[in-house]
Amino acid sequence: MSIVFTVQLLPVFVAALVSFMVGWLWYSPSLFGKVWMEASKLTKESMTKSKKKGMTGTIIIGFIAQLVMAWVLSVFISASGGANWIEGLNVAFWAWLGFVATIGLGMVLWEGKSMKLFWINMLHWLVALLIMGAILGAWM
Repeated sequence: MSIVFTVQLLPVFVAALVSFMVGWLWYSPSLFGKVWMEASKLTKESMTKSKKKGMTGTIIIGFIAQLVMAWVLSVFISASGGANWIEGLNVAFWAWLGFVATIGLGMVLWEGKSMKLFWINMLHWLVALLIMGAILGAWM
C-alpha cells in the first residue's frame, strides 16, 4: 500500500525559520539564556570562547535541523489528515509529548542534568513545535 503525503516547501521553510527565531529568543539573555547557562553549567567565558571559534557552521546545521523537523512534522500532519492550524497544534503537541519530552527526560535520568534544564529545553521545544504545527496546519 502506498500512502502519499502532501508537503509544501514554503510552509516548511517558514515554520523552520520561525521556530529557529523562537529558539534564538528563548535562549537569549532577555528570556531564559542566563538561567539556561547556569543550569547547563556554562560560563560567559566558555560562551565567548565558542563564539570566537565561529558560530556560522553551528547556526547553519541548527537551521537544517529545523528544516528536517518542520518537514517531518508536515508529514505527520498530512498523514493525520490535518487541514487547519488547530489540527497542526494537536499533532505537534503529541509529537512533542511522545518523542521530544520522553527523549529529553533521558538527560535527567542518565546524564544527571537538572529538572530545571529539562523544563527550559523541553518547553522551548513545545513552543517551537506548536508554532510549527500551527503554521504547517494552516497551510494544508
